[in-house]
Amino acid sequence: MYRRTKVFSGFNFAVKRRRGDAGGGEGGANRQIAFSSSPSHVPRPLRRTLATVVHQNTAPLTEISTLSNGLTIATESHPHAQTATVGVWIDAGSRAETDVTNGVAHFLEHMAFKGTGRRSQHALELEVENMGAHLNAYTSREQTVYYAKAFRKDVGAAVDIISDILQNSKLDASAVERERDVILREQEEVDKQLEEVVFDHLHAVAYQGQPLGRTILGPKKNILSIKRDDLVSYVESNYTADRMVLVGTGGVDHRELQELATKHFASLPVSSSPIALGQKHHPKTEFVGSEVRIRDDTMNTANIAIAVEGVGWRSPDYFPMLVMQSIMGNWDRSLGAAPLLSSRLSRDISAHSLANSFMSFSTSYSDTGLWGIYLVSENLMNLDDAVHFTLREWARMSVGPTDAEVERAKSQLKASLLLGLDGTTAIAEDIGRQLVTAGRRFTPRQIESAVNAITKEEIKRVANKYLWDKDIAIAALGRIEGLLDYNRIRADMSSIISNNIQNMHKIEPMYLNDAHIRIFISDDVACAEEITRTTTTAKQFIELKMTSSLLVLSADDVQHLVRTALKPDEVIRCMARVFELVSGSEIGEGASSEHDRVQQPPRLTTLSPAHATLYMPCRLPVPVTGSSELQTSPIHTAIKVVSVPRDGGESGIPGTTLVLDEHTGVARAVVNSRALTALRNAAGSVLATQLLRPATPTHITLFGAGLQTRQHARLLAQTYPSITHCTIVNRTLNARFKELLSDLATEFPKLCVEGLASSSTPTPGVEAAVRVADVICTATSSTQPLFKSEWVKSGTHVNLVGSYKPTMREVDVDLIKRAGRRVVVDEAKSCLVEAGEIVDAELGEEDLVEIGVLTQADADEVIAKVKKSGDVTIFKSVGVGAQDVGIASLMVELAEKDGNVGTRIPYD
Repeated sequence: MYRRTKVFSGFNFAVKRRRGDAGGGEGGANRQIAFSSSPSHVPRPLRRTLATVVHQNTAPLTEISTLSNGLTIATESHPHAQTATVGVWIDAGSRAETDVTNGVAHFLEHMAFKGTGRRSQHALELEVENMGAHLNAYTSREQTVYYAKAFRKDVGAAVDIISDILQNSKLDASAVERERDVILREQEEVDKQLEEVVFDHLHAVAYQGQPLGRTILGPKKNILSIKRDDLVSYVESNYTADRMVLVGTGGVDHRELQELATKHFASLPVSSSPIALGQKHHPKTEFVGSEVRIRDDTMNTANIAIAVEGVGWRSPDYFPMLVMQSIMGNWDRSLGAAPLLSSRLSRDISAHSLANSFMSFSTSYSDTGLWGIYLVSENLMNLDDAVHFTLREWARMSVGPTDAEVERAKSQLKASLLLGLDGTTAIAEDIGRQLVTAGRRFTPRQIESAVNAITKEEIKRVANKYLWDKDIAIAALGRIEGLLDYNRIRADMSSIISNNIQNMHKIEPMYLNDAHIRIFISDDVACAEEITRTTTTAKQFIELKMTSSLLVLSADDVQHLVRTALKPDEVIRCMARVFELVSGSEIGEGASSEHDRVQQPPRLTTLSPAHATLYMPCRLPVPVTGSSELQTSPIHTAIKVVSVPRDGGESGIPGTTLVLDEHTGVARAVVNSRALTALRNAAGSVLATQLLRPATPTHITLFGAGLQTRQHARLLAQTYPSITHCTIVNRTLNARFKELLSDLATEFPKLCVEGLASSSTPTPGVEAAVRVADVICTATSSTQPLFKSEWVKSGTHVNLVGSYKPTMREVDVDLIKRAGRRVVVDEAKSCLVEAGEIVDAELGEEDLVEIGVLTQADADEVIAKVKKSGDVTIFKSVGVGAQDVGIASLMVELAEKDGNVGTRIPYD
């Protein structure tokens, strides 16, 4: 087989086996002559669920040594592995050919399994089959590889077979003639794969008249004319010890493999001028900015590849280029992937149906590379827009991507690396490729460190170096009449942004009234005038963008922001500001104008046969979050709508928050609020815990298994590194409860997570969990106390967030008494009528302290008084509408700042 070296969405040191894999890889299919399944009865250690994860600081060691003839031996041993992969990576591929001999390397690989001086073809196939092994080979532009996967006990036999193939293949003239037809049929099959054809043309046009511009299979005339002497000459020139790496992974021992290498490879010849691995210098390769177009109107699609010159394996910019590739992302409409799951470019392509699919790629060779994108589109009338949006995103990299997308791209890249190192064969590929190309092995940990060190500023530098105003190579095939001419496309590499590039914050495309309008946002008025020629201030353009489209944040969008962009202290500070406003401790109490206080009308309810729908509007006098770069005005006003089934069953219906623009009054965003309600409640509880508890709690106990409990556990664990044990109590050990426990154990591996099932009568396990708890959180709709007051130790802080009706109660009156009948609440007037615990204890307004009072700078005396009132502290929350405004505004600002999260809908 042949292999085209290309990275689509991940890391090229760990190459995927087939192009169709999730992460991409190189084209072609494996050549294998035998197959057997792996052993099915290998004993494996059992793993306890909900156990604390113990991290191993030691990774398998890559051992490297060299024979006297220059052959490199590299191993990564896994003592318990029952199988092993051994193979030889040769620093020679189609690039080592001439125009006349182009195709010899691939032809030679076909001949590898046709018999040797010691084994006939039949004997070779039978021996491999009887071992239950795989024997494979492939050719790429710069490498040829022969490898086998076998049982541990058969490693010696596998090395013997590979050595025999490399050194003693008969290369019979009759076999050569028979194999021509096989290779010609393979070439016919490759010609049917449009992607392969386009990328071969891309190489041909980018590296015109140079070795890298040739195909791996070679032209048909060469396939028909290659002789045995050509194959022998190629072997003698390139199959030398100093160009080879013998790799073993899995069930191998380095000393034993070195002995096998001495036995089987010591007689390999050496190059006349040996060069260390990874140091070979090819004649200077010139990247040619040019294009090739093959128009075929009988096809259904346009297939377009665009590339700039990339970097070689050893370039210091190798990893930043991979991160930029990951920022561009991949997208395929047939897979149904939401734009959020990929990149800003995927959002634009998807929203306007500009292509069927696209994939970014980064192809590296020893001294050069190709970095670009491959588009497939049936939208033939808008090929210009598809290309324009693509190059606009490239140009944006030279302005500077957002912090969020850089971090996301780095995470995706690291994940691709780890996924690519699954199994002995993948690890052998990784080691062999790295040693041949770079002369050393970068461990996954070293690569992870290199990726982690990449910053937004470095991405900007690299993009300016390789993308901004650089020549491009284009290969296009199919119905491409609508593709603009080369010079028009090339102009997009520099003319999208004005000369005042440093002043640009973001470039955002929009469709208004079915017309394509490109909007540029800048702090510099002159820059805005120069670009738009239709306005005098950048602010007008920002307002046009913000008021002409509606941002929609789905549940997945919100969860993504919570996990990747939202900082725990950020949401806690937001809630602190909200509570200050509600308590009138900042603006509101004694305000001279209605606009200067919190406006929170009573809830409005409408009834239908199936649901009761609640409408909760609120306006804050001042914003409670910071301002994002794109805001035209802060957020003050929102309305939350929630529908609750009238049968009392589980709703499963998310709340929805509509956020309004303060200056224009138009709808600015629609936010799925299911997770946000739980998050803002958890933030209030953690805020109360910070105000009333010692700084180092170690044990927390929570009641309930819903989103409220999940967010409380997450936020407490993130805020208090001192917490080592988390016990969660639920009525039954149902699927949702098990999922919660598993998720927390995975997210916080150093946290001991325990789950207890308790019926209406608390069990001894529950009592023990309550007795050791420093912090207790309840988030249930219980009408009976969940535990006894006497179980709670002195100094414990309790957060009550579940009950919201006078008939509900999660703790008994005795616990209220132990707090000195002094309870901290979110809003006193609501808790007096809605909180069952407070109603039962017959507390009055004088017994309640609003948390907004405690967040003031001079509140130390009040806090001390609350703590001294009893031997426990209690925070009771029923939720206030102002919290919904605060948390929704925070999510909207994070989404607008990121630029890739959510869906924009033309609105005006």
